[in-house]
Amino acid sequence: MAVYRWIYANAKMEGNRKDYHVRICDPALESYKEILILLSNRLLSTNKRYGEAERQVCWFAGYLDEKTYVVAMGGDQKELLNISPDGYRSQHCVLAYGFTGADVRLYKRSDRMFEPLKDIMREIQQTGRDMEPGEKQMTGMDFSFYGQSPQDDGPKFGPNIRKSTNENDDSLWNQSMRRPVMTGIISVEDAKKLLKLFPDGCITVMEDVELTYNGKGAESGKSVLRELEEREERKKREKEKADKELEELKRQVKDSQKELEELKAARQKKNNMGALLWFIAVLIFFALLVLFLPAIYEGV
Repeated sequence: MAVYRWIYANAKMEGNRKDYHVRICDPALESYKEILILLSNRLLSTNKRYGEAERQVCWFAGYLDEKTYVVAMGGDQKELLNISPDGYRSQHCVLAYGFTGADVRLYKRSDRMFEPLKDIMREIQQTGRDMEPGEKQMTGMDFSFYGQSPQDDGPKFGPNIRKSTNENDDSLWNQSMRRPVMTGIISVEDAKKLLKLFPDGCITVMEDVELTYNGKGAESGKSVLRELEEREERKKREKEKADKELEELKRQVKDSQKELEELKAARQKKNNMGALLWFIAVLIFFALLVLFLPAIYEGV
C-alpha cells in the first residue's frame, strides 16, 4: 500500500478523549507521528479560529523526507463533515494522506479527495470510539483523478510568508513537489512555527503581510518538536508543582487558623474560669462576713 492515512481531531467523547488526539495513524506514518502532530496543531490553530477564520481550511503539501510526500487539510468538522457539534464545543480536524512511489504527484486542493477519511471521522463521532490499529484498512485507493500537471512557470515566490489570495495560493501550491508549501494558514505566528519545522517552506496566511522569515535556526523538525514538547512538559510540571505548593499553603493556613481558634478558646476558657473563681471568692467573703458579723457585734 503506497497511500497512508492520518486523522487528528477532537470528537464527541467523554473525558480527555474528546480533546485533540491522533485518531488514525497507519503504521507507515508512525515514524512521522511527532512532526505530524505539530503540523496538525498549526493547521488547526484552534485558539485563533474566530470570525472569518472559524471555517478557514488550511492546506499542506510537501515531502517529510526523501520518500514520503504528504497532503493535509485542516478545518471545521461541521463544514467538512456536514455534521453538527450537538452542544459540544467547536470541533476541527486534520485529514492527511502520505504518498510514496508512483502515487507521489501534485494533487488538487479538493476536500472530496478525503471522503474515505471523512467517513471514518463521522463514524468516530457517531460511535464515540476511535478506530483500532489495522481497522478499516484502505487498499487499492486511486487518487489519480485529483492529480494535476504542475504549472510552475510563473513568477517565483519571493517572501516565504505572504497574504493568502487565489493567485498566491495557486502559485505556491504548484511548487509543492520541490519544497513544502502551506496555504491559508490562520496567522503569521503559526506560519513562523511551521517554518521552524520546514525551513525551506513557503506559506500564505490570512493576514495582510509580505515578509521573509528565517526558520533555519532549528536542526530539524523533529528536534524542534521535542524542544517544544519538553517546554510544554516543563510548564505542566511547574504548574502541577505550583498547584501542590498552593494546596499545601492553604492547608498550613487552615491549620494555623484552627490552632489560633483553639488558642483563643483556651484563653477565653481561662478568663472565664478566673472570673468564676473571683466571683466564688467574693461570695465566700460575704458569706463569712455575714456569718461572723453578729459575733463581732456581741464582742463589741
